[in-house]
Amino acid sequence: MYKYHFHDNLFQGLRKKRNLNLELILLTYHLRQTCG
Repeated sequence: MYKYHFHDNLFQGLRKKRNLNLELILLTYHLRQTCG
């Protein structure tokens, strides 16, 4: 549940701020942490 909530917040941030590079870096970092 938390993972999906995190991703929803991330994508909302993408639409609002449009800081694509920063958000993608955070997303890839998060995926590395979860997937190992």
